[in-house]
Amino acid sequence: MATVEEKVNQAIAKGLGEEALAEKFEQHGEAFTGFLGDVQANLLSQLNAHSVGPEGFVENFQAFRSAVDWSEPWIQGILVFHLLLWIFFIVTRRSFGAQVGLFAVILTGTRLSEFINTCLRDRWQDFSRQNYFDEHGIFMGVMWAGPLLILGFTMLVSLLCQTASLLVTVKTKQFKRELAAKKDGGKSKTKRGAKDKKA
Repeated sequence: MATVEEKVNQAIAKGLGEEALAEKFEQHGEAFTGFLGDVQANLLSQLNAHSVGPEGFVENFQAFRSAVDWSEPWIQGILVFHLLLWIFFIVTRRSFGAQVGLFAVILTGTRLSEFINTCLRDRWQDFSRQNYFDEHGIFMGVMWAGPLLILGFTMLVSLLCQTASLLVTVKTKQFKRELAAKKDGGKSKTKRGAKDKKA
């Protein structure tokens, strides 16, 4: 069976020029590309049909949970760190300054997650039994940045609810003040009218 290079050389020997070869390739190239696309789709569907990896969210979660050695002290430290952040958030949810500070810590921690992943990928043997730090940062995303982002989003929702509640309180007081001013304004007009009649 002749290779593509041999067929091209034979076509050139028959007198077909490069332009004629390019024209023939254009005619048959689309069919060949379609054929390759079909072969690729069939191979992918067969591979997916016989896949042994996790497919759904629950299976991915279970695979992640079983792949991580939860007894390692530094992993437990990360979990305790996130727990302390949540406790701090709940305790200080009425303190605007503390919430702003916590939000800054969350943003900084999230922003530095890629840098932290790179540093830990180079030094994982110093503190861990296995390397969790791939170049895509999956572990750091799940164990570090993900919980920080969830806490940050929860903080935003909490601040939005507090703002809405404060707005309702302010508007209610403003409405009561205006209503009281109208009542006082009506009484003072009738008192002035009675004084004018006496004079």
